[in-house]
Amino acid sequence: MVKVTSSIAGMNTSNVYHGALTAAGPLNPNIAETIFSAIKAAAATTAWMALVSSEYELTGVEVKDLRAANNPIIPSSGLALVGSGTGTPISAGSALVVTLATQFSGRGFFGRSFLVGLTSALLTDARHATQATANAAVAYVQGINTAMTASGLPMVVAQRLLLASTNPSAPPPYNSNRPAGTLNVQQIRVTDLRLDSQRRRLG
Repeated sequence: MVKVTSSIAGMNTSNVYHGALTAAGPLNPNIAETIFSAIKAAAATTAWMALVSSEYELTGVEVKDLRAANNPIIPSSGLALVGSGTGTPISAGSALVVTLATQFSGRGFFGRSFLVGLTSALLTDARHATQATANAAVAYVQGINTAMTASGLPMVVAQRLLLASTNPSAPPPYNSNRPAGTLNVQQIRVTDLRLDSQRRRLG
């Protein structure tokens, strides 16, 4: 698990990504700082931070090995990046949604990244971001995937165990458990320019 942490006007926010570990053995104790440094060094991050509000800070990365229960969280230690975009900050509860698509469709087969820190300069109206903003957001999340992949954690969508239906007449595959697993992220895109709420990711 790779948690990218941030803050907006002093309030903590985050996006959680999952990666499929490509190497055996324990995680490198410096993995979080390595990923965070790579994210900060990416040209797409520089471009994104130039767009978002000066009230927004990209504060760090936390990595946790989910192959066993109760593994410790490994935090990064580097300095935060601060946005430098112009325009009036919009609500901290509004976000542009970047979709993490797999080869399948439907509930549980794609992920989402909620990007906050937008300003009025990045919108076409009260509900929609500009296409240029969406393009920059996609490049930024692709940069996160690149940083994760370089540390042996290519981005995936994680699926929890889904229990079988209790209906005795349920057809396959609903009549059996769906095991926990992961699906490779095949495409990173903005499906809709409409802003969404990310209130569950505040604090």
